[in-house]
Amino acid sequence: MKDIERLVNQFRDAINMAKDAGDFDRDFSFHKFPRGCCGDTSDLLA
Repeated sequence: MKDIERLVNQFRDAINMAKDAGDFDRDFSFHKFPRGCCGDTSDLLA
């Protein structure tokens, strides 16, 4: 279970870094991450 938690945290950190770098500024789904991104984020993580 710890491995899954570690991987999920790394995944979220990567999304946050991309957002901070401006990679999502023109993206409809992720420009307001984490608000409104549950479905899209879950699909990517899966």
